[in-house]
Amino acid sequence: MQLLIRRNQKTGLMGGAKYTLYVRAQLSDEERNLVKKNNLAGELLVYYDRDADKANLAGSLKEAGGLAGALVRKMRDTALTVAKLIEGAEITCANVGELMGVERETREAALMLKNYLDVAATFGGEEVLDMDKLLAEANARDARRA
Repeated sequence: MQLLIRRNQKTGLMGGAKYTLYVRAQLSDEERNLVKKNNLAGELLVYYDRDADKANLAGSLKEAGGLAGALVRKMRDTALTVAKLIEGAEITCANVGELMGVERETREAALMLKNYLDVAATFGGEEVLDMDKLLAEANARDARRA
């Protein structure tokens, strides 16, 4: 699976700039078959409800979840399903910061889709996990974040 990302800037009728982010997951034939076989097309990867926390709009960035929370609110009422990500979706943003937040969330959604596909590919078989190795990897990730 690959994720295609295309960023564009458009000038509006009133002279203001609008920024668009086009995203599309490019799946192999095997991955497409897994989506179809496991009915994954309708799976919701990302959804933001525009009216969910309208009361927080007047609050400070800290109360609204910081800058990330403010960016996420800009994406509300955006539903990105597996099918929509495969077909391709264009999202319009008001500024570059908002576009960056939307792109980050979309990348995470694509990772979630990849996880769905990885799990779907294991049905009918078994997987053996080396827990010592997984723990060491998790500890290394935590050390890098600190």
